[in-house]
Amino acid sequence: MNNSEITYQAELINTFNCDANYSGVKIFQIIVPDYLGKKTIKKVAKKLAGLSGIRGKWSSGSKTLEFIPSSNRIILSITWE
Repeated sequence: MNNSEITYQAELINTFNCDANYSGVKIFQIIVPDYLGKKTIKKVAKKLAGLSGIRGKWSSGSKTLEFIPSSNRIILSITWE
């Protein structure tokens, strides 16, 4: 098994009037073994952001994941290299 790690940066961004507002942002890092899947990363990020159990929509890009709760005006954005 490989012992390397990967670092994810997660940002919890407040959206006021549906626009991203970076004055209301919380940033945290998630460092995990590189063999963990994206489902686990999503679960850990939601827990750290206080969004466990909240339903919403995930979207993804080549190096990003984004969670938008259906009932909140926030965005949880996860990036990595």
